[in-house]
Amino acid sequence: SIEFLILLASVFFATVSSAAFWRQVNSLGLFGDSSGWLTAISLFVAMVALTAAMLCLVLNRWTSKPILITLLMINSALGYFMTEYSVYIDPGMVRNALRTDTRETVELITPSLLIMILVQGVLPSLLVWRLRIQRRPLGRTLRYRLLVLLGCLATATLFLAISFQD
Repeated sequence: SIEFLILLASVFFATVSSAAFWRQVNSLGLFGDSSGWLTAISLFVAMVALTAAMLCLVLNRWTSKPILITLLMINSALGYFMTEYSVYIDPGMVRNALRTDTRETVELITPSLLIMILVQGVLPSLLVWRLRIQRRPLGRTLRYRLLVLLGCLATATLFLAISFQD
């Protein structure tokens, strides 16, 4: 089902695509004790739940594959630059990247970038493309999607509350 695909994609984005984030969290010493681990697990579950909630709003039988494949490809390239250069990608950086000339762009294309795009973008995209999406009646789909969306929001709220508890 699309909801299962949403869950898988959300876990992928919260783990593989967020490797730079988790490395930074680790460098802050968050994983040093049990309360740090509880916070990290809570953040992870909240990230998965919030990502799934957002995907629930935009994915359907017709849009799921193109949107997920686009997100996987973009995330693989951005993840490379965030990991390689220890940067956070913000809207200003995206604007600057879009204004970069061809010579500068070619200089940034390295074998390690291409490998990252292949492993984290192309291969998962092929899996998404090959999936068969289960058909359901519209009314049942909307009810089920609403339940999943509300469940994701409730889960995110609960785990964020846990992670910010003193």
